[in-house]
Amino acid sequence: MKEHNVGLKVLADSVPVGLIRIIKKYRTGSLGAIKDDILKGRFVLTCSYSGDFENFQKIIRCHDDLINAGYKAELYEHGRKSTISFFKNWSKSMADTRRQTKETWDDLLEDD
Repeated sequence: MKEHNVGLKVLADSVPVGLIRIIKKYRTGSLGAIKDDILKGRFVLTCSYSGDFENFQKIIRCHDDLINAGYKAELYEHGRKSTISFFKNWSKSMADTRRQTKETWDDLLEDD
């Protein structure tokens, strides 16, 4: 089973339709499961610490959408509460690494 050690939690005592709509843009599954995860304080989105760039980006976008809509959300990595600035810096670093790796492979393949 894949390890999920990055996640997003939503802090809410009730689950309005607008909140569900935002999360549903980034997550599959039933509305009831999403609502249950929110009310029980579980992660609504997760991904692995590395190698899951697209889902990591989804977590950042969902967090930003939630905050911009006035909801409270928390980011976690390895069980510790984290900040959006850490996540965005980490995302930039991952994107730079991906770009550099692609350029290196492109250069190597051109040399053949």
